[in-house]
Formats: sequence, structure tokens, C-alpha cells
Amino acid sequence: MAGFEIAGVVLGTIPLVISALGHYGNGLATILIRTLDSERVKLQDVCEKMLVGLAPHSKVEDMVNGPLGPLWSDQLMQSKIKTRSWRSAGPFERTVTDMKTAIDEMIQRLDLQPDGKVKLTESSSIIREFKRATFTINRSSYEDLMSTIKDGTTALEGLVDRSIDLEPGRQGRSQGRQMKLLRGLFHSVYYAIFWSLICNCTHILHLSLPMLKQSIDIAHDDDDDERIT
Repeated sequence: MAGFEIAGVVLGTIPLVISALGHYGNGLATILIRTLDSERVKLQDVCEKMLVGLAPHSKVEDMVNGPLGPLWSDQLMQSKIKTRSWRSAGPFERTVTDMKTAIDEMIQRLDLQPDGKVKLTESSSIIREFKRATFTINRSSYEDLMSTIKDGTTALEGLVDRSIDLEPGRQGRSQGRQMKLLRGLFHSVYYAIFWSLICNCTHILHLSLPMLKQSIDIAHDDDDDERIT
């Protein structure tokens, strides 16, 4: 999965953890619920900022409110996000992967089923109290996981903000790179046709570059030969 798609998985999983924490009913659980919900909203804002201008407003809302939907894995959208992210695409992916790992560990510690329900039976007061005691004993582990999530959200905010601030200049360089690639391609085509004319007639070749109707997304690490093909 690409980094932005992993961010969608994190967004879709956090509500399950919040729901499970409600079963514990103690002060620490309440604090974690509030913190997780705040980080969820911040991550939604990060994703929204990344998407604005890359997709219609209706799709932006659909993606932010439905983080596990098909739009998150759409290849065209992934290409646009990669181009906007530029060299921060790698750090973005590593950061959200760390956040997902922390969420997965929290799910394991909370003993959750895929639907977010606690596996242990709630009908037994002994089991319920045991869960609460275990949760309290391991509070430092949960706090470490929360730190990973909080630090991750803060890092993503910085990465996305810088990517958007630098986007206009990067777009100009990307378009210049496109024109350079096309000129080189047309130059090769011109001489390939020219030298293939082996008759004694006089031929004049007129080749020109038309205005591009649509810009081609080229990320900074895309291979030139691959973009030409």
C-alpha cells in the first residue's frame, strides 16, 4: 500500500480502538479516548489538506469521511498525491506505517476482534475486572503507543504543509522537464524520418510541439525513459 492509503487505514481503525476503550471505563481509558479522537481529527485535516485541489470537493469529503473506501487506492489519485508529496513521499509513508504499527499493537493489547468488539465475554464481572487491571498495569505501554501516534500526526502536518508551500515551484520545474523530454523525443523522430528518406527528391519536414492540453504528472524520482513510454 502507498503511504496515503495507509493513512486511510489508520483513520478507519482509530474509531474501533476508541469504541473498545469504552469497555474499560477507567480514567486512563477516558484520557486515551480523548487523545485518540483528537489525533483522528488532526489526521483527517492533514489528509484533507493533501487532497484539496487534486480531487473534486465531493470526493475529498467522501475520502475523509470514508477512509476505507475505494478512492484511497485509486491509481490516478495515488499518482497525483505522489507528485504533490515530491521527496516527502518516503518519510510520509514511513511515518504512517509507524502509526499503523502502533494502532495494530494497541488492538492486540486490547484483545479486539476485526469488528472492534472485545473478544472476552462481558457477562463475567471477574473477566471484566481482570481486563481493567491488565489495562492499568500496562499503562506505560499504551502511553508509548500514543506518543508514536501523536508524534506521527505532528510530523505528517509538517510534511504536507511544506509540500503544498513548495508545490507551485515544483510544478514549474516539472513542466519544464516535460518539455525537455518531448523536445528530445521529437528531435529523435525528426532525424529518424529524415535519414529514412533515401530518394533524390527534396523533402522538408515540419514538426512542431503542440500545446499540451493536460499536464503530465511527473514526480521527482520518476525515470525519464519510463515517462516517455
